[in-house]
Amino acid sequence: MEDVPLLSLGVRAVLLVLSFLAIGFFSGSETAFLGMDKWAVLGLRANGDEKASVLAALAEDRETTLSALLIGTNVFTVLASVMSASIASLYGITSASGLATVSLITTAVVFMFSELVPKNYAAENPTETALIVAVPLAAIVRWLTPASVVLSRLPSLVAKALAPKQEAMAAGSDSAVRLALDLAGDEGGVNKEDSEVIVGVLDSSDTRVADVMTPLKDAVTLSPRTRLSEVLAGFGKHRFSRIPVVSPDGDKVLGVVYAKDVMRALRSEQGGRSIGSGEAGGEGGSERACGTVADIMRPPFFASRNETVLDLLSRMRKARVHFAIVLEGDRPVGLATMDDLLEEILGTIEEDSTTKLPEKHMVSAAVGSDGLGMDSFDSDFGSPDEI
Repeated sequence: MEDVPLLSLGVRAVLLVLSFLAIGFFSGSETAFLGMDKWAVLGLRANGDEKASVLAALAEDRETTLSALLIGTNVFTVLASVMSASIASLYGITSASGLATVSLITTAVVFMFSELVPKNYAAENPTETALIVAVPLAAIVRWLTPASVVLSRLPSLVAKALAPKQEAMAAGSDSAVRLALDLAGDEGGVNKEDSEVIVGVLDSSDTRVADVMTPLKDAVTLSPRTRLSEVLAGFGKHRFSRIPVVSPDGDKVLGVVYAKDVMRALRSEQGGRSIGSGEAGGEGGSERACGTVADIMRPPFFASRNETVLDLLSRMRKARVHFAIVLEGDRPVGLATMDDLLEEILGTIEEDSTTKLPEKHMVSAAVGSDGLGMDSFDSDFGSPDEI
């Protein structure tokens, strides 16, 4: 065997290692991109996070981004195979069995270290990983855009060709369910109330959040500098249990204030005495309640105005929240509550005839003007983990 040229060997070895690393980057990026919490990303973008803005832009052109990831993975997989075979040839391994062995070893290394490791890490931390790779991934997508566009359009053309059949199948399934309900109702197998609920779900399957939300300009909002003592009066006046906190210019929703949190904060500031008691009343109590909304507000829960009512209802149920800030792009445009969504699906929710509540975003019982002790307040609003 002739002496191996070190420079040539070094170049090929470097290219081989870079190929392994690049495959790992593209594999992990794909897993993170597909598994990330897009609503968390939209929330970060709304708060000015630059990486989140880049990632959201990539998500908006999902097909092109995935095509670029696919191209990158395949290009460097081929390059790794070529470099490993080339290095083998430098050492005189040119037989079919020898090259097959080298190919198997290369495949095993790629599978173990460039596929499993990065994908497992990205699967456990999808949103964090997606934010880390967002900037370099955006640069790669721009560079590969011409090829990505071609590849991304091909699946779209196939999908469009199949779309009429899919729509016909969906329409047929919907009609079949309605027919089954009618037959079951005639035979007494399904009562009227249950049938109305199922029909309501079918009718609202395409309803968007924008159709049921309350515009932000029509909602009661707070400034982050509002004093807690003033907020308590606002809860009593408007009889809401949650109020969004917006930036001074109104372009961002910074958080959400819960009436129960205000009560706890005021009680803590007043030395454990119940709000509305004789000791806490008067000017002295107000002066001691010096905290602001920014001290106790919770992170907002975001939704897209184009999201379906059923999808948002499912996400809110899983997140155990009752109140969502509706975004158009990264701009807040409205509010949607659990009541809004359920009312759209199930019909108008009848209020207790003994309690007259405002129409706008009532979620639970109001804070009385004469104040409540914490035990009474928790019984009305639930514990912190329930909201």
